[in-house]
Amino acid sequence: MTPPRTAANADSMRRQNLAAVLEIIHHRRTLSRTEITRASGLSRSAVKGLVDELASLGLCFESEPLANNRSGRPSPMVQPNPNVLSVAVIRDASGITVAFTSLGARIVLRRVVPLPRDVSARDTAEIVARTIAESRDELPTGAVLVGIGVATPGFVTGDNHEFVSASSLGWDSEPFAQYLTEATGIPAETRYDGHLGVVAESIWGAGRGRSNVVYFYGGPGGIGTAVMVGGRLLRGNTGVAASFAHATVNPGGGRCWCGARGCFQVEVTQYDTLRALGEIGALPELPPEAAEDRSPRTVYAPPHDDDPVLPAPPFSPHERIASQLALTGAALRSAVIAYDPELILFGGFFSHLLAYGADTLAEYCVISSFDTMRQQVELGTPELGPDLLLFGAADLGFRQLLADPLSIVAA
Repeated sequence: MTPPRTAANADSMRRQNLAAVLEIIHHRRTLSRTEITRASGLSRSAVKGLVDELASLGLCFESEPLANNRSGRPSPMVQPNPNVLSVAVIRDASGITVAFTSLGARIVLRRVVPLPRDVSARDTAEIVARTIAESRDELPTGAVLVGIGVATPGFVTGDNHEFVSASSLGWDSEPFAQYLTEATGIPAETRYDGHLGVVAESIWGAGRGRSNVVYFYGGPGGIGTAVMVGGRLLRGNTGVAASFAHATVNPGGGRCWCGARGCFQVEVTQYDTLRALGEIGALPELPPEAAEDRSPRTVYAPPHDDDPVLPAPPFSPHERIASQLALTGAALRSAVIAYDPELILFGGFFSHLLAYGADTLAEYCVISSFDTMRQQVELGTPELGPDLLLFGAADLGFRQLLADPLSIVAA
């Protein structure tokens, strides 16, 4: 029996529809009311009413329809309000990046603050708060900050994703979002950077329309990975599923902070890869991030007393690159067998490795015993480029607003 329609039910449905339409506008950036109708499955009159309400809340605006040769009345164009901003924060081994990003994921202003990796989580939150405060005068007139999203290079656990453990920063179960909210007065959320990266690419980048995607990111503090299967992000029981950074690619290799030997992030590093590519002329110039070895093995994996003497690494740059390709290929093969992706994205220093050795890496994706998997995997780089994690973090900062657009009224 269908329950009777009540005012409470009607209000709940209206809020859900407002959220659905705002998310479509946020993801598509600019589109017609007709396109919103198709994407939402709602009636034209319902979409008109919802867009009008979102506009009255200051979340979007309409403009003149685009000229076309179709018969009938053209549909007005809808765009998100560029003055509604999320603060995207990235904390990695080199410092913090703070980017003010509008609905529709367009960066309005960014600040980069070099920072030692041993700065505490609470002190980092205070630095972020100070950076936000100092930047407000440079934001557009009427700008509204609705949330903060943080991409962290470590595991984020807890029922509400509240605790950050990042060995590269020396953080252990730190409630970083809470620190940020206390320091800024703005709602904040944290997530693992790999997860935010693959989500951003699935919305605005190379992953659009793809349901099965693997993402590899290599940075100064190590390696991040994330996987989408059937259009859903794999999290696992504690949120650390598909952490290929700790896949063993060289059983006799160096010691990782996790206690194992030969982890992917210990054997394949930004420093080694970029230095070797630079030495063989595969890069136009050596990037600044290749100037110092910040890899996990040198920073937070001191040798154990019982560690055997390891063989010297390959000497020539060509040998070193061949080694990096082979070790990356081992992780790649495991990902292909485990998740059967249609697309694998290489971000950070992996994009340079792919540019140099795409054919070699592609060979690891051909699993000869599985005929159906042959030639089915595309290798590529994120369309969002180096701003990938900023877009992902910004989207996280909008999460509360996107879930309930009426919440901005009380903000």
